[in-house]
Amino acid sequence: MSNLNHNSCESHPNEDSTLPRWLTTPDASVYRSGVPLFVDFETTTHKKGLAIYRENSTLMAAYRLGWEGTTTTVWGSEYEMQELLDAIGQSDFIVAYNAKFDLQWLARCGVELHEVLVYDPLLAEYVIGGNRWQTRQLSLESVARRRNLGGKESLVSALIKGGNDTRDIPQEWLERYCVKDVDLMIEVMRDQLVDISPALMKVVYARNLLCTALADIETEGLQLDEAAVLYELEHLEAQHERAERELNLVTGGINLNSRQQLAKFIYETLGFGEVMEQRRGKWVPRRTDGDEPKTDADTLDRLKPDTEEQRDFLEKFARTRELHNRLSKYMRKFADCCREVGGVMYGRFNQTQTQTHRLSSTGLDYTTQYQNLPREYKSLFKAKREGWLMAEADGAQLEFRVAGHLCKDEQVLIDASTNFDVHRYTASVLHNKAEKDVTKAERNGAKANTFKPLYGGSSGTKQEQAYYAAFKAKYPGVARTQQAWIDQVLNTKRLVTEWGLVYYWPDTTMDRSGYVRNTTAICNYPVQAFATAEMIPMAVVYLWHRLKRIPNAPAVLVNTIHDSIIAEVHPEWAEEYRALAQQALTADMRTGMKALYGIDLLCQLGCGTVIGPKWGDGEEIKFEEVL
Repeated sequence: MSNLNHNSCESHPNEDSTLPRWLTTPDASVYRSGVPLFVDFETTTHKKGLAIYRENSTLMAAYRLGWEGTTTTVWGSEYEMQELLDAIGQSDFIVAYNAKFDLQWLARCGVELHEVLVYDPLLAEYVIGGNRWQTRQLSLESVARRRNLGGKESLVSALIKGGNDTRDIPQEWLERYCVKDVDLMIEVMRDQLVDISPALMKVVYARNLLCTALADIETEGLQLDEAAVLYELEHLEAQHERAERELNLVTGGINLNSRQQLAKFIYETLGFGEVMEQRRGKWVPRRTDGDEPKTDADTLDRLKPDTEEQRDFLEKFARTRELHNRLSKYMRKFADCCREVGGVMYGRFNQTQTQTHRLSSTGLDYTTQYQNLPREYKSLFKAKREGWLMAEADGAQLEFRVAGHLCKDEQVLIDASTNFDVHRYTASVLHNKAEKDVTKAERNGAKANTFKPLYGGSSGTKQEQAYYAAFKAKYPGVARTQQAWIDQVLNTKRLVTEWGLVYYWPDTTMDRSGYVRNTTAICNYPVQAFATAEMIPMAVVYLWHRLKRIPNAPAVLVNTIHDSIIAEVHPEWAEEYRALAQQALTADMRTGMKALYGIDLLCQLGCGTVIGPKWGDGEEIKFEEVL
């Protein structure tokens, strides 16, 4: 039985008095007016020196309190950093480059992460760049040189990159290297503050609020159910072996990894017609750069079978490919994790890898992503804490609702607030039948197309083209706003979003047919980013702070995926947690957008929560705001 503090359950979910001032009354100007504490750790190098691995320890830290003065060093393990902790107590916020790394070490030093505000120059540079920088361009070295501020200590940097143990590097060298990093970081931040407008600084502020929460969430890991994993692996291996045998009988045993052999079999032996697509106003076959028929997964999924042999091949090929992907990407790695480390998987959330600005993730020892698990594999995860439950809460049709707000489309706002079945409508247009006559299979099959025009999608079959036209007619506000975004980028080569983030497309041009380069991205980025890079992260931050302020917290966040938040919850606190999750995904998101960005959301918000013994198991309870 858990040491649940029953008194903590009596806290009212709407209590805001314990939340930090930088969340309830966010003021991004603190980064200009407040007292910073700049810090950088040097640690042992087991698995990149991450604090998640208990084998690691700190060797030293360099820090500076305030902008002026000298940088101080303190040597020792994480248990010998009181001098640093005292300095943090005198600051308004902490500055660290790639701050999640240092925040996790500060947590091991005894810092309560929910009690600190952070500024990460890495995140700031990412925000300044919009969609321009690649991850490799965001290292401290790269950023400093791009800003003409010099570089790092090259010798020690080369030694560390070459795999040398930091304990074998002379202390004098390591100390100089660490101090140089702090001093360089200070100069980078000074330079950034010149570039960052007040509007853009709010985006930087939001990214840093999330950074602190993610630093804590990463340390929890996800617990696999070993018995369920091994059972599924055995079942999947048998299915894959059988599927391969059946496919080989159809193809005669050709090498399916050879594009030339596969193309010859598909287009010559089976006689498939090539997939046609509309490019710049003309219908043309999908071809490689070398003008050869494509055989990639997306092209094969679009092939239209006319004969029984063609249908048989497509079914068997798709089945074999799906089974192979599930084995290689998930089940074999899950099984290795269970056998080797008891089934606890750890990963890193990446805040600077996507051009849209939403999160991605990378596994640590087992490289499965947290973000893109097949839905049915959620049930392979259980709570790490004995007897606890898994809870998932997600924003209901959030991107659709957000599009209604951004585009001020009255019909979207009405449909989103009345539970209009937009997927059934899509199927009715695609299949040219009344909505009441649409089958369940047709509705499910239409989901891939439903929101494609929301993201600027325009190519496809004639039926899909008809649907995209119908979508624009039904939601004219979306169509008008998308065109306004495209026109803005054509004229200025950039798009300024409602919340201040700027996207850049310097290569945007219009050809003779009227096609505008980058149309899909221009239409996609604002909607996806506002929903999943701004609003869901705001919900994560609020929910994390509320939970961290409950003694012996009866719920712990363990993951977030695009529009959802996953937690472990004590069974006696399930309904209290559900209320907090509902609040986070509705009232808190609304409050946060208003408090930070001054944005009054036009759309009604809703969420669904599922709580059960496994991730995704249980009845979904839906909740809608009453406006």
